[in-house]
Amino acid sequence: MQSAGCSEDDRRIATGWPAGSLAVLASIASVVATGCISPGESSGAADVPLEDGLVDTTLVVDSTDSDQPTPVDSTTSLDSDGQDTATCDCDDGLACTSDFCVGGECRFAVGSEHCLDGGVCVAKGTKLGCSECNGNDDWGILAEGANCQAKPGECPARPPLCDDKGACIYDVLDCDDGLPCTTDSCGSFACEHTPTANACVVGGACVSTGMMTSPCETCVGGGVLELSEVGVPCASGLDCAGTCDASGACRACDDGLACTVDSCVDGACVNKVSVQNCVSGAGNCVPQGSPDPQQPCSVCGPNGDFVALGDGTPCPSDHACKGTMCLSGFCSITTSSLGCDIGGLCKLSGTLADFPLCQVCAPDVTDTSWSPWQDAFAGNDTAQLAAALNDSGATAGVVENALAAGSTEYFGLQAVGAGVPVTVSIDGAVTVCAAATCPDGATLSCSGSGSPTCCAAGGETLQLSATGCDLVDITLSVSNGGSGCASYQLTWSESP
Repeated sequence: MQSAGCSEDDRRIATGWPAGSLAVLASIASVVATGCISPGESSGAADVPLEDGLVDTTLVVDSTDSDQPTPVDSTTSLDSDGQDTATCDCDDGLACTSDFCVGGECRFAVGSEHCLDGGVCVAKGTKLGCSECNGNDDWGILAEGANCQAKPGECPARPPLCDDKGACIYDVLDCDDGLPCTTDSCGSFACEHTPTANACVVGGACVSTGMMTSPCETCVGGGVLELSEVGVPCASGLDCAGTCDASGACRACDDGLACTVDSCVDGACVNKVSVQNCVSGAGNCVPQGSPDPQQPCSVCGPNGDFVALGDGTPCPSDHACKGTMCLSGFCSITTSSLGCDIGGLCKLSGTLADFPLCQVCAPDVTDTSWSPWQDAFAGNDTAQLAAALNDSGATAGVVENALAAGSTEYFGLQAVGAGVPVTVSIDGAVTVCAAATCPDGATLSCSGSGSPTCCAAGGETLQLSATGCDLVDITLSVSNGGSGCASYQLTWSESP
């Protein structure tokens, strides 16, 4: 029942105060003290949000509630936030709550961006197990199968998932390895054990920095093991001296060959070749049945020794144009070169190179590269042609050559008997000119397209004759007036 001392304004304040105003809490407390709200009657503030999204400010007076706070009298001093400064000290020390006093009782409201977890403020969206903070201290339950957060300090062995009862289910790993020299932590569903800066872990035990973990290995801290340099002496545990290898092992009598068994016998090293292997003179392991890389006519036999192949057995050749066979266990060249080995290909004698110009295969000069034309056909020079005529009575010959652009070369012929004609055929993009000399003052006459200058171009025939001399010396000059290499052939004959 409403108190006679209540005014209509007091009741309006208590039952219809404006939403979002914390200042009216002082008026509410005063009205309650004077009995302006009937027992069990709502203040009208239920479910009305306060400033900053605060809730839970409903005030209900129930005369039957033995725990109800004693109302303050009309002289109670309230501050602007409704705080009863005379009878309440409501600061909970949390930044995410608003603290106020109503009727001598402390009230605390959590903001819309936070929840409380064991008296600690956590942000909206934080997951604890299968609960998620929705703000205003409202914890929602995640759906079945949703990812959830493992408890602090626990290391899950697999991704934690919510079950149908809202429990976060996962297997827990024990990450304590029991070693004082490691820092244990939880990685991605696995334990991690990081050695400290002054230790290493070897065989499940802690090793301090600077200690040898093996004859060829030292701990340098932080879990790093450093190998000794190759060849450094080490304690092999045998009577024979040991040295460190590249893998960090201390080896005694190590010859560095994978096909030998190394051992120490009575203080002396023994390196026995393993079955189905041989060791070549150059110190290489050769499997049974394979040839010695340095002596291809010797193959590895079944007893660890090399066996010579029979004479006449073909063996590999390093020349594309030469045939070879085995002779007394060695490869011997059995045929002369048929051409030139050019880049691993056999080019037959006389083959003209595509590049560089004026190059040809001439095995008599070299059989491993191209030769200049002038070197390749040096045997057809003037002196040899003249000797062939005089010594053997030859009456015909052929000259083959090639000329670089703008160059000229000369050949000599001798005609025996006055008036004996000489015919020269020219094949190639060159120009040939002729001249004759004789002690008796012979006269050279020309016929053909080159007459009377005694010159002819490629594809033409030059006929020469001399009178007044028994032995005529004829000089032929061949010129290339073009822009590239010109190959040519001169065919000459002497009519009887």
